[in-house]
Amino acid sequence: DGIVRYRKIQLDKLGVKVILGTEVTPVLVEKETPDAVVVATGSSPIRTGFQGFTCAEIPGYQQDYVVVAEDIIKNHVKTGNKVVILDEDLHMKALGLADLLSEQGKQVEIITRPLYVGTEVDLVTLSALYQRICSKGVKLTPITFIKEILPGGTVVVFNIITQEEQRMEGIDTLVLVTGNQPE
Repeated sequence: DGIVRYRKIQLDKLGVKVILGTEVTPVLVEKETPDAVVVATGSSPIRTGFQGFTCAEIPGYQQDYVVVAEDIIKNHVKTGNKVVILDEDLHMKALGLADLLSEQGKQVEIITRPLYVGTEVDLVTLSALYQRICSKGVKLTPITFIKEILPGGTVVVFNIITQEEQRMEGIDTLVLVTGNQPE
């Protein structure tokens, strides 16, 4: 709420006219004669694991234990006890979800390709989050990506430097945080 209010005040100060909830037609654009038109259509999470590393879906994404963060946040699904989060967002979504789930007593592990989880989070916030989630047992596994999602809670991962593969077993819930797509 605070950030929305702040941005609204800033737009008002700059004299920017904002029209919400209105169908944009050629007639409206002609009438308003804007310098620019910004169309915000919204987005939805990518459920297939598609991302920029392989530029492909993750094989096995259709398994019934695979979800996206929004499914959990909106209470559309209940997670099992052992949760693995694939973080391709590199910002707050995976870390915040790990914090939420570990607070519920879940066993959580975040895997990510970069050298550390949360590379796009400022260091002050990241330090505080690391202290919080690591104190609750969240495991952080960098330089790792998913090769394949198998039935029965098994995920084949690999180290992106050495290419060494490993099987993660007994996973109740796999959360794909691989970005959003326009609606």
